[in-house]
Amino acid sequence: MSSFDLVADRFERYRALPGHVPLAIRGALHAHGEIDAGDPLLEVGCGTGRIGAPFIDAGDNYFGLDLSIEMLHEFEKKNLARRPNFVQGDGCLLPFRDRAFSAVLMTNLLGAGNWRPLLLEAQRALQRRGVLAIGKTERPADSIDAAMRGRLRELIASMGIAEPSLDHGVVTEWLRARSSHSKQITAAHWTIDRTPRQFFLRKLTAARFGSLPTDVRENALRSLADWTEQTIGPLDSPVSETHHFHMELYWF
Repeated sequence: MSSFDLVADRFERYRALPGHVPLAIRGALHAHGEIDAGDPLLEVGCGTGRIGAPFIDAGDNYFGLDLSIEMLHEFEKKNLARRPNFVQGDGCLLPFRDRAFSAVLMTNLLGAGNWRPLLLEAQRALQRRGVLAIGKTERPADSIDAAMRGRLRELIASMGIAEPSLDHGVVTEWLRARSSHSKQITAAHWTIDRTPRQFFLRKLTAARFGSLPTDVRENALRSLADWTEQTIGPLDSPVSETHHFHMELYWF
């Protein structure tokens, strides 16, 4: 069982994207990634379909892969234009032949412990001159999430549990050394009101955080709430922030 199985029915509730954002991501990948609707495209870690649904509705040759069967079930519940091509599987060991896809998409997926096998498998599954698209939502450096995430990491570390962090520079150098060329684009941006309480709600449905011991989670969140009210302000006080969705495209 995947740790995401336990939170699948609540996962998207606190992570929904404005409607124009997934559409813009699809448009940017087609325009800048030089792919057509008929080209086979694989999204690794497709989850509940926040990004993938517009590809299916537009008639793209889209395949969605996720380790969590419950996340795929949530994806299937969407009002999709046609039956999707879903596969339950591990992105570090793709159940596809070599050079099967014109494009591979990953969004907010790479972690400190798994980035290399994920990228090696993506490269193996890509056709010659295929494009790997790595997407990431970026918030302001002084955003509520950034401040609270940093403090939470400190609190968990103080309890003797160190969370490994991803060195994006190392990943970028690795990709550039293996790709023929690359491109960076901003596919979408949006402004949203965020509150500190929303951070807590997302953490309660976060698979990695949920895998920590119960006492660690409870003590860390209790301390974080006190720190937040003293440092940032009331938990329900909204702050307007502009978010961007950036994509790095690599051709092999």
